[in-house]
Amino acid sequence: MAPSAVAIDGKTLRGSFDAFHDRKAAHVLNAFATDGQIILGHLAISEKSNEIPAAQDMIATLGLTGRLFTLDAMHAQKNVRGGAGLGQPSAGPGQGEPTLPA
Repeated sequence: MAPSAVAIDGKTLRGSFDAFHDRKAAHVLNAFATDGQIILGHLAISEKSNEIPAAQDMIATLGLTGRLFTLDAMHAQKNVRGGAGLGQPSAGPGQGEPTLPA
């Protein structure tokens, strides 16, 4: 049974930074099925990349359609690549937010 919600989050691996050998800290991205409490996958993020394209690739690779994906605020940018067949775009900053009374 496919999960109804998937949480995706990136983490920096503790202790992976090595200044002596000029090695930057390692970053990984995890996909977690919230209802089954199981890791669906993890992906190492390249030093020359970041979490945003890695998350988009992971969502496409998982092949889960019609599911709710939760990601942190970093992914609510207007300039992300679209049209990857990932479903309906969600509201970004300033889109669909309620207005405050004057």
